[in-house]
Amino acid sequence: MIKNERQYRVTKAQLRAFQESLEKVESMEAPPDVEPELLTATQAALSAQQEELQADLEEYEALQRGEVSRFVAESLSDLPRILIKARIALGLTQRDLAARLEAKEQQVQRWEATDYENASIETLKQVIKALGVETRGELFVPNERLTPKVFLRNLVSAGIPKDFLLNRLLPSNVATLFEEGNALQVGLREILSAASAVSRVFGTQIGDLVSIQPPRLAFAGIAATRFKLPARAKVGTLDAYMIYAHYLAALVENCADPVPSKALPNDWHTIHKALTRPGEPMTLASTLRYLWDHNVVVLPLRDEGAFHGAVWKIRGRFVIIVKQKTALEARWLFDLLHEAGHAASGHVTDDTALIEDQPISPDAHGNEEEEANEWAEDALFDGDSSLLEDACVQACGGRLQRLSGIISEVAKRSNVNAGALANHMAFRLAAEAKQWWGAAHNLQAEGPDPNGTKIRAI
Repeated sequence: MIKNERQYRVTKAQLRAFQESLEKVESMEAPPDVEPELLTATQAALSAQQEELQADLEEYEALQRGEVSRFVAESLSDLPRILIKARIALGLTQRDLAARLEAKEQQVQRWEATDYENASIETLKQVIKALGVETRGELFVPNERLTPKVFLRNLVSAGIPKDFLLNRLLPSNVATLFEEGNALQVGLREILSAASAVSRVFGTQIGDLVSIQPPRLAFAGIAATRFKLPARAKVGTLDAYMIYAHYLAALVENCADPVPSKALPNDWHTIHKALTRPGEPMTLASTLRYLWDHNVVVLPLRDEGAFHGAVWKIRGRFVIIVKQKTALEARWLFDLLHEAGHAASGHVTDDTALIEDQPISPDAHGNEEEEANEWAEDALFDGDSSLLEDACVQACGGRLQRLSGIISEVAKRSNVNAGALANHMAFRLAAEAKQWWGAAHNLQAEGPDPNGTKIRAI
C-alpha cells in the first residue's frame, strides 16, 4: 500500500523499470544454454510485479481523487489501513494529520510505517475522530473490569486450554505479557490484540471475546458443522484445537504453489513404483515430495490434541495433517501413507473431512480405517506384505530371537523400508500375543525432522 507522495513517486519509477525489463524479456529469445521455461517464468514474475505496482498506484490515485468517501472499520485488523486510506482521501498529508492531533509529523510517519502497531488505544481513537472513520460498536468495548486474569479465565471456560492459548494462538510477544508475573504490563491494547488473534482463528466477534462474561463458544458443535464429519467421528472429542488445525491447513494451502496438473493416483502400485529405485526403498522425504508434486499439501503437528491426523479437501486440494510424538521415520511414513490412502480411496470430498479420533494403527477397526491401512501397506510393500512375512519367518527358522538380524536382510533384498517392515512384523506378532516391539524399535531409523525446515513439504 502506498502511504505518501514519496512512496507514490518511487512506485511510479519502479513500475517504469519493470515495464522496460518486461519488454526486453518479451522480445528476446532464450539462449541455447537457458531453458525456455526459465525465460517464461521470469516473464511471469515481472508481469506479476508490474500488475501489483499498477494496482497500488491506481488505489492511491483513486483515493486522491476522492472516489472513496466512506470508511468503516469492521475489526482491529482492518483499522490501520482504513485510517491511512481515509487520510489520503481527505487530501491530508502526514503533516496535516499531525497538526490535527497536535503531534509531530515524524510520530505520524512512524505510526503509519508500522500500521499503527505501537499506537495506544487512546491514540487510535483520536485518529479515528480526526479522520471521521466509522467503527463497529464492539471494537473498543472492554472496560477496566476486564483484567488479563478475567480475559484468560473466560477463554478457558469457553473451551480453549490456557497452554494452547498462550503457546499457539497468541503472538509470542503478547503471550509473554499474559504469563504469570507480567499481568501488570497488560492493558486494554494487549487484551484487544489477543482477542483479535483468537477471533481470526475461530471466526468469532471480538466483542464476544472481551465481554465480562465468558463467551458461549460451542467448539465441538462449530467443528462438526464446519467440517461435516462422517458418522463414525465422535463429535464430543472435538475441541478448539480442531478448528485451529483447520485454520492452519487453510493457511498452508493458500500459501502453497499454484495447483499443479498432476493428480494423486489412487493406485498404490503406481505410488510404490514412483517412490522406489534400485537399492533405494521408499523414504519419508521422497513420499513428501511426491505428494506435494501431486497436489497434496502436508502439515505435521506435534501438539497434543483431540485427534491424531486429518484429511481435508480445501479448494479442490487435499490437505493432510499428521501427528506423531516420535522422530522415527517409519511411523511418520505409515501415518502419511494411511492419510493418503483415505484421499486416494475417496473417503474425503469437498463436503466431508476425515478426522482420526483414534491413534493410527494397522490393527484399527472400521471399514474406512481398514481400507486406508491396507492401501498404506500395499504402497509400502507393493502388495507383497504376506510374502515378506513368510520370508522373514522362513529365514529365522521360527526362532523369534533371530528375527532382528533377518529384517534388514529381507528388507534390502526386497527393496522396502526396513523400519516399516519391522513395525509390520511387530504388529503381526502382537496379534499372536508375542511382544516384539522393543526389538522393532531398535531397528528404526530417525529420519529428517518432519517439523524442520529441510523438507520442502513441511
